[in-house]
Amino acid sequence: MAPAASRPVANLERYFLGLGNAHMYYNVTMGIRLQFQPHPESYGFGPKKLPRNKDQWLALLVPALAIIVSRHPMMSTFIAGHLTATPTFQAMSSIDLSKIIAVDSVQQPGDIAKFLEKEHDKPFDLGNHEVPLWRIMIVHVVDDDTFYLLYIFHHSLCDGRSSAAFTEQLIVELNHPSKKDSAPLPLSSPWTITCPNTAPLPLALEQRVDCTPRLGTQVHHLLRQVLMPAWLKKTLEPQFWAGDYPATNSNETQLGIMVLTPEETSQVIAAARREHTTVNSILFTSFLFAIKAVFLSSSHNSSKDGKKGATRTTTTTTKDLFSASTVACPRSSQLFSSPVEQSEQVLCIADLWTHGHAIELETGFWKFTREYHAQVVHHVRTPGKLQRLLENYGTLRYMPGSPEGYEKALQQRLVRQQHGREGTMRTSNIGVGWKQQEEGEEGGKVAFKVLHPLFTMSAVTMGPVFTFCVATGEGGSLVVSNTWQRGAVRSRESAERVLREFRRIVGEASQEGKEGYLFRDVLSSC
Repeated sequence: MAPAASRPVANLERYFLGLGNAHMYYNVTMGIRLQFQPHPESYGFGPKKLPRNKDQWLALLVPALAIIVSRHPMMSTFIAGHLTATPTFQAMSSIDLSKIIAVDSVQQPGDIAKFLEKEHDKPFDLGNHEVPLWRIMIVHVVDDDTFYLLYIFHHSLCDGRSSAAFTEQLIVELNHPSKKDSAPLPLSSPWTITCPNTAPLPLALEQRVDCTPRLGTQVHHLLRQVLMPAWLKKTLEPQFWAGDYPATNSNETQLGIMVLTPEETSQVIAAARREHTTVNSILFTSFLFAIKAVFLSSSHNSSKDGKKGATRTTTTTTKDLFSASTVACPRSSQLFSSPVEQSEQVLCIADLWTHGHAIELETGFWKFTREYHAQVVHHVRTPGKLQRLLENYGTLRYMPGSPEGYEKALQQRLVRQQHGREGTMRTSNIGVGWKQQEEGEEGGKVAFKVLHPLFTMSAVTMGPVFTFCVATGEGGSLVVSNTWQRGAVRSRESAERVLREFRRIVGEASQEGKEGYLFRDVLSSC
């Protein structure tokens, strides 16, 4: 019998494994809100009614998951030696899906935010080798009878784009089963699927592209992360806003969600085309403008020249700078010896940090957006620049190799960051997906209609203050989630207000005739 497939956990994967081991970051969720549209009795496949308990959901999901997991060997792996210096991915021969599928409910759609906060603070039990690096939650919304299908995974397994591809495949399989004529599994049967444990595991990012750091990168890393005292490092670096209060090792995720309507989404897309930029760049500017407006600016009305009834609006803002990053998922480049297939389950990201963002009263929204867009394109599409971004992962090989030494080094990085955080915000936008044909194979509506996606993740203890995750349904709504560490800002209300301001700002700026939209206008219309 051939041995089970395995491979070492690579540098980038090891980084997220270490964050989890150190209780600084746990998981990512790629979810979909769905509406059930029952098939007529004349159909030979598909459920006639929405499952209401775990056994019914297992009966529906197990056949679909068995097919999808068989396509992706990484989905049937665990991490052996997760606390050692040399952890490895090991293939599993079978998975009991009843151990990783759970069913719950919330009253209203908006309650999913509080539900996800709890899920994002649940670490994976990596010492349990009977379960893979993912789980599924089905959350029924009582008020409108919709439901969320949540795919929760350890970030060492894959990235957001790969997880989106998995959920797309799952919905297609539920709507159009590959084996429509097969008999349904009896509810008394075990919910165990067999896995192809001898199939080769996908290559890690560092096996597809050379991430070896240049000498200059090595020296820079050695100075900033090892030799230079923390106080000196923070003194020499440009100061940036990193929250109201310093980070602590005791981390608790808080989460907000904003769902733009299809009309609002279409308006933003139209503005991106009109202004020759991207939706992602528009969102980036809107997020920073919202943060600056909520935390570092003010506006108030006062009498004008002492005359009654005449008022003027006085707006003020600070000189704080921002440090921010955008996560890209490069899938192919001349740098890659093996491109990433569209649906492949891998972790392949590049983190583009930009520092010194200044937002003043006269800062123009569209000028700022175009400049940022040009910067992103230059770094991601230029092979030499992309190579330098990926070199940062090569420096992870210099982390301590002793058992648990990696985790201790990550925790020690807290004191080397301003306020213990590496920046103001991070954005991760996986783009548009989940396209559905309204008509099914038999001429009727699909059983599971995608209302909108939902992309969220745990707050990272030493990460940025805010992490914005964005996903857009094909022809539907753009959905933004924002996670932050509890205690990072003065109140939950202020953090939630950021998303409300974001919605207002992106709506105002994307209107036609707003080419001269300034940050001053943001404050004046508060």
